[in-house]
Parts: sequence; structure tokens; C-alpha cells
Amino acid sequence: MNRIINLNGVMIELNRVKAIIHSDFTKSNSLKIELNKRKEYVFNPNIEKWEIQEYNDFVNIEFPDSDIAVENYRQLMNIWESE
Repeated sequence: MNRIINLNGVMIELNRVKAIIHSDFTKSNSLKIELNKRKEYVFNPNIEKWEIQEYNDFVNIEFPDSDIAVENYRQLMNIWESE
């Protein structure tokens, strides 16, 4: 079963999470969540064929301040590691 969580109004599917990033050096009030690559078929009009394209997706979630971002980062890491 795929576990989905709501993080500050953004739905995150945990089995697609590749990395969770928070920079302590910049006092950032956001988390960046990198997702595993996804593949889609896209029609290429130049050669008139369907091709597979890979996309690197990420989600950037803003918080009111850096302390809340760090707390959410820690909670999210605990949830993600327990999967």
C-alpha cells in the first residue's frame, strides 16, 4: 500500500520520495522534496513517433519560519525512514 501524507497542504506519496532537503546553513523556511524519476510517453512531431521522456520532479514546501521547517523535516524523516 502506498502511504500518502499531507505536509502543509501538499500531498506527498512516500514511496516516490528520493530525498528530503533542508539547509541548516541558510535558516531556510522551506523543505525541498525530490521525487523518483517518472516516465511518460511524449509525441515527438519532428520524427512523428512516441518517445519516453524522464522527468525529475521536486516539491518545495514553504513554512512560516525555519524552526517550523526543521521540526517538519525531523517528523517527515522519521515517517519516511519507518516505511
